[in-house]
Amino acid sequence: MKFDIKIKAQSNNVFEVMIKTEEENGLIMWNGGADFIGLAVVDGYVMFTYQLGSGTLKMVSTVYVSDGNFHRIYASRYVRDGTLHVDDEDPVLDSSNPGASQLNTDGALYVGGAPHVPPKKLPRGFETNFVGCIGDIRIEDQQLHMFYDVKSSHPESFCSLMR
Repeated sequence: MKFDIKIKAQSNNVFEVMIKTEEENGLIMWNGGADFIGLAVVDGYVMFTYQLGSGTLKMVSTVYVSDGNFHRIYASRYVRDGTLHVDDEDPVLDSSNPGASQLNTDGALYVGGAPHVPPKKLPRGFETNFVGCIGDIRIEDQQLHMFYDVKSSHPESFCSLMR
């Protein structure tokens, strides 16, 4: 699903989302091209990554999420400093390389899959469509309505994993 949420040139980003999956790999969210920011399930764990122009930062949670239960994910970036928090785990903190500090993208946010993810040596989870449930998405403290705000691929359901 594609959303036009105007993430173009920013110094900070905040994403919150609930997921449920039994799959080991799958793209949750993606925004960008040469500069990018994304969330995916990689080998059963959430990975948060971004590239501002001076190297790719990859952060991995310590909570296994491919267990068929719902998990709340919080990922943020302030200039070069990133935070990834899944459920009640201690936050994972890291910083991208010195230099660039602004995210410059076309503004399109893809949820659950994307037509192209730049081959920046990212794990397979970023190239695999998400199978499961994605919901309760908040971008910069604003609720994303998954039916009315979508710009393409109006889904019939936001869960491909019904149990």
